[in-house]
Amino acid sequence: MELKMPMTIATKQDILRIQREVRDYDVLVVQNNVRKTATQSPIPLSAGLKDLVQLNQINLNEKNVPKKLIKQLEKTLKQVILFHMSFATEPSDDVNQKLIAWFRKEVDPKILLNIGIQPTISVGAVLRTNRTQYDFSLRKHLQNSQKDLVKALRGE
Repeated sequence: MELKMPMTIATKQDILRIQREVRDYDVLVVQNNVRKTATQSPIPLSAGLKDLVQLNQINLNEKNVPKKLIKQLEKTLKQVILFHMSFATEPSDDVNQKLIAWFRKEVDPKILLNIGIQPTISVGAVLRTNRTQYDFSLRKHLQNSQKDLVKALRGE
């Protein structure tokens, strides 16, 4: 079964963090079993892990489920499509969520989006994939329009 990624998991680092969290959870469950202490949830879960288990209907307390989830996350990491998007300033979490939702709906549900800052952009964004870079910045637009701008200033 292929994992469905919630919007709270948007980057490769998010998946790696979730893997570590599941490993820690599994260790604590084993320790609790050895100590004969029963708790509903041995550690508080992050929002990303909560959303992941809820979306995929996973019960982390079942035997071997955490190990299977870790393997599924490793497999998912090999299948994802990684995009890098740069802005002049840090976008809000709301903007990040909308971007990842749009990319997953319109392009591919396996997309992960790393968002960074590149102050030279000024206005707009730059999107990089494994093969191509798309520059939607004002600077690039002005560079591409330089000849038209010179003609307009000359009155041609």
